[in-house]
Parts: sequence; structure tokens; C-alpha cells
Amino acid sequence: MLLALFAVLLKIKIISEQLNRHKSLRSETVNGTKMTKIAILAIFILGFAAYGNSLAGKFMWDDELLIKDNLFIRNTSYLAEIFTSDIGRGSGFKSDFYRPLQILSYLADYSLYKLKVFWGYHLTNILLHILAALILFWFLNLLCHDRLLSLFASILFVIHPVHSEAVAYISGRADILALILILLCFIFYLKEAQTKNIAFYILLLTSYSAALLSKETSLILPFLLLIYHYSFKNKINLPSFISIVTLTSLYGTIRFTAFRDFLPYASGEESISIFSRLPGFFVAIFNYLKILILPVNLHMEYGQILFKFTNPKAILGIIIIIMLLIYAFKKRNTNSLIFFSIAWFFTALLPVSNLYPLNAYMAEHWLYLPSVGFFLLLGEYLSNGIKKSRVFTVAVLSALVVFYLYLAVKQNSYWKDPVYFYERTIKFCPDSSKVNNNLGRIYSELDRTQDAIALFKRAISIDGNIDAYYNLATLYARHGEMDRAMSFYQKIIELSKTKSAKLYYNKIGLAYKNMGMMEEAIASFKKAVEANPYDLGAYNNLGAACGNIGNKACALGAFKRALIIAPGSADAHFNIAVFYYKNGQPTQAAEHFKKAIRLGYRVPDEYIKTLGLNQK
Repeated sequence: MLLALFAVLLKIKIISEQLNRHKSLRSETVNGTKMTKIAILAIFILGFAAYGNSLAGKFMWDDELLIKDNLFIRNTSYLAEIFTSDIGRGSGFKSDFYRPLQILSYLADYSLYKLKVFWGYHLTNILLHILAALILFWFLNLLCHDRLLSLFASILFVIHPVHSEAVAYISGRADILALILILLCFIFYLKEAQTKNIAFYILLLTSYSAALLSKETSLILPFLLLIYHYSFKNKINLPSFISIVTLTSLYGTIRFTAFRDFLPYASGEESISIFSRLPGFFVAIFNYLKILILPVNLHMEYGQILFKFTNPKAILGIIIIIMLLIYAFKKRNTNSLIFFSIAWFFTALLPVSNLYPLNAYMAEHWLYLPSVGFFLLLGEYLSNGIKKSRVFTVAVLSALVVFYLYLAVKQNSYWKDPVYFYERTIKFCPDSSKVNNNLGRIYSELDRTQDAIALFKRAISIDGNIDAYYNLATLYARHGEMDRAMSFYQKIIELSKTKSAKLYYNKIGLAYKNMGMMEEAIASFKKAVEANPYDLGAYNNLGAACGNIGNKACALGAFKRALIIAPGSADAHFNIAVFYYKNGQPTQAAEHFKKAIRLGYRVPDEYIKTLGLNQK
């Protein structure tokens, strides 16, 4: 924080010097290069000041699924699967999202840090966020030819706490990648229009293709380009624009045909009418502007809540939209930048407006792209304010920087500790089945049994959460209450008949296994690996179940398959080592125990002593 304050004071001094030497802030001078260097330094320093403490964070929310349990990031041999599967396939769960570049970025991280260095993944997010702010500075300066305005907007963007969900949360990286690539495409589009250089044409197509592979919301780029042309009354660069539209159509066609199985909507939500979802968009507009202006009480998980048009926030949201659009159109002829800023904000929100059903009515990380319009507008007012009152405007900017820095650092602490994360989150969304179940799982691990039971039951009462049934049953079994455990295992089996069974084959198999019904368990595990041949947990469970009934061929086959799909899995090496040990093959057992140890597995002393292994 002291470093950030020093940077702010340095910035005030530099701005004052620039003002003393120049009569017009908007004029391009020989000091442009110096200002650009100052901007780069300020953005870099302030970006780390705001988000540096997120390096201490752990894997949170979906991080365990997308990173910790993801086989595809552990070996480059899975590149083909990364580009032909949804983001959850490598960890054995069904996802509605297709974001191969996000998974590739985790593969790069894993090659450097494996799973032991949490801060490495967070460092990547911070650096990407700073890069996004630097590219934003480039883009805005190219757009409005005003380095000071561009600097103000980029500084406020890089430190604003609303971006904590995209930066401190590793799985929020898709938003950062998408913005970087969208802005680069926009920049190359403008450059190509000016120079007709084929290199810029190739770069804009490459950037947009990569953006589409980072996050689905990148589809909004053609509309943002139209907003640009309408705002500034510039003629459309037809060859480049048509190429972008063609890429958009090609991507949409592939997603709705070959990749139709993972379209971005929440299971079951597609049946809710657009009329029922629409009020939620107006509520979200009100909330988004509120947290951009006053970023307090930020949190994860807003949920799939349905609102009525009579909701006060929905009414205020409608009024805000109307007033801002009227203001924007009034300003179009006198200040195109204001119109562009407002139009960018609303247009960029359209993909996450729930007009197409999504898994929540709003989310803070969905603001990453739209917020560019907000910060551009704020930068415009601050830049204009400098001409009227230099001291007052610099004071306002300094106050905003300090205020946002403080809140960003505070918000990042929300993502450090799982217990604090879920306890804080549940205060804002007590009716979230996922939050109740996840907090219950953490309490169970901490032996807070009664608290865990209450949360699992709460999750079940909300939506019949199968994971919560399984966690509750396992908790009862651990404490010797087998009758209760059995009743919940049985409930899982019953629920699988009404829910999408293939999503729960592994849980169903575990339920059968814990009930002593091994044949049924094996059948379920086999269905699990048929549904997802990369489900490492199902292969390990299948091997264990087969071993329990003496089917050695089945057990060995399952364990070997687990090692083939995850040669770096400590669990897989340990499981096959135990199999070899129990079947009188000590040499093979010792080989895999050693590999498990090297991968960080704590092998029980009985095997260490018998085989003469070294645990260190």
C-alpha cells in the first residue's frame, strides 16, 4: 500500500509538470513517448499494489475442477482433447463452456509450477490483468489520441476491486484473456484501416479467433465495431469487418452443430421464458453500476434468481438504461466518446444479460469487458476536469486511487482462505445449494460435524443436490451411523433415475460400493468411464471395487488405464502399487510407491518398512 501511495504522489507530480509545460493536454507533443513510459510504469506498479496480495490465495470454487483435478493440463498429449472438449472433460465433469485457450494457459502454468505452487497461477492472472490494462491504454490512446485520458481510464481499470473475481480467482482468467484479445483485434482493425497493411489483417483475424477460443462472450466484437463506426461516423472497413463476421458465423455454426453438447446455459434453465428472465437483467444493470461506483459488499454467486418487473431494482434499472441512452444520443454529435463509452457498456453486457439463459442473473467477473466503457467515461470526465481545476481533479483522482486500492486489497483477502470465502459468501446467498454444500464439505474436513450436517441438509432442501446427499452419507458412515448413511446412499440411486444419470455414475457407484453392493458398483463405475474416458476417479474406484471381489484382471486393467490417462497422478501410482503389493509383486509395488512418493504422496509406514523405501 505504501508503494501504491508513492506511485500516486509520483503521478500527481508528473501530471503537474506536464501541465506546467503544456497549454493543451489533448495536443500530441514530443513528450508523448515519455508519457507512455510513465503510463506503463504507473499501471504496472498500481496493478501489483492492488492485486499482489492475491498471490497468497489457494485453489477456490471451480479451481479444483479446472486445475487441480484436470488431467488435460498435465501433459501436452491431450492437446487434441483440449480443443475438442468442454472445459470440464479433463476432470470428469460436464461443463457448458468451450474455452481451450483458458485450459492451455493452465497447462503452461502446470509445466512450471505443477500443483504445489499456488502463487504461480495467481502470478499469471496478475500479469495478464496488468497486460490487459496496458493494452487498454494503447487502445484508448489510438481511439481518442489523448494519453492523459487513456492513462486515467487504464489506472482506474487496473486497480478497481470489482475485477477481483477475474484476477484473484484463477478460473476467472477467461475474462482477462478475452478482453486482451478483443482489444488487440480492435487495435489491429483500426491499424489495418489506416495502413492497409496485410500484417495487421492477419493479426486481427488471429486475435479474434483466439478471443473466441478464450470465452464465448467474444462474439460481441462485431457489434462493438459497429458501435465504433456509428459513434465516430467512420466508414466501415468492409474487407476486415466481413472477415470478422464470417469468423463469427463459422464459430457459431460449429458451436451449434459439432459442439452442441456444451452450449453455455445452465441445466434446466433453458425452459424458463425470456420474459421471466428479463427483469433480472434490469436488476443486474442497477447492481453493476452500483458496485462500479461504490465497490463494497462484492461477493461470488448471485444465483439463478427470477425477479418481477415490479421489483424496485428492476424499475431503477429500466430508468437508468433510458436516462443513459438519452444522454448518450444527446452527446453523440458533440462528444462521440461519451456515446461510445455508454454504448460499449450496454453492448458488452448483452452476452451475459440472460436473454440467452445462463447460470446466474449476474456475476462480477462478467463486468470485466463492459467496464471498459465505464472507465473510459470516467477518464473523459477527469481529463476534462484537469482543464477546469487541476488541483481538484488530481485530488479526486488520488482519492479514487487510494480508495480503490484499499478495497481491492481487502477484497483479495476474500479469496485466500476457503473457510472465510464460503462463510462470507453464504451471508450474501444463503439459498445457494453449491455454497451450502461446499462449506459443509470444508466443515466436515475440519470435524465440525453438526455444522456440516446442517449445511448438507440445507443444500438438499434447496435443489436435491446429489453431491450433498453423498457428502452427508459419507459423513454419517465415517461416524459409524451406517443406517443413516445407507438411507442417503439409497437416495442417490433413486435420484439418478430422475436426474441426468451419466453425470452421477461415479457417485452412484460409490453409493453402491459403500452399501456393499459391489457388482452394482462396478457396473456404475464402468458406465462412468464409458461416459467420460478421462474420469480418473472412476477408473481408480473401478479398480478398487474389482479388487474387492477378487477380479484381478479388471482391477489391474482399471489401474493401468488410470496411469495411462494420468501418468503424473500420485493416487494412480499408489493404487496400482497397493494392488501389486497385495498380489505378491513387491518389485512392481516398490517402483510405483517410489513414484507416488516423488509426486508428494504420503505412503503408509507399513509399506515403507516392508519394502525398505525412503519416504523423504
